[in-house]
Amino acid sequence: QRSAEASRAEAELARVGGALEQAKGAVARLERELSTSRADAAKAAAALRDAEASVAKRQVDAESSARTSRERDELIASRDAALAEVARLHGVVGELDARLRAARSDEARAADAVASDLAAAEATLRERAREIAALQREIDNRGDMVRELIAQVSAPGAERLGARRG
Repeated sequence: QRSAEASRAEAELARVGGALEQAKGAVARLERELSTSRADAAKAAAALRDAEASVAKRQVDAESSARTSRERDELIASRDAALAEVARLHGVVGELDARLRAARSDEARAADAVASDLAAAEATLRERAREIAALQREIDNRGDMVRELIAQVSAPGAERLGARRG
């Protein structure tokens, strides 16, 4: 019964430990995704700056060389598309930040659960060790009693006592 409890405690510790490892893996994966999204956002921001610079230059060129308004509209549309992409990437970064915070929170809860389960298992094991020590003392005491009885029965006067009783 005691070993079954210890086995169940060890199995529960293993399960919680596995959950903790999965949570750590999820956190690492989300951190990589966040890093990638931030790099994409930085690239998009650089592309936006380039597009704005290009638009500004082309607007000057358009004004000075009397280009058509169609070219200017295309440049503005290109800039607006770049701005929309930057906004979308900022949203992705925000979502990944939220998921990372949630994963870290899950990891902390799993670590707390593992610590709690470990403390409970240690307490159970300490109690079992005390019980085993008490049982070992009892076995030793009984062994001493058996040795004393054997010594008494084996004593030379014990044969005569048995003959008189018989």
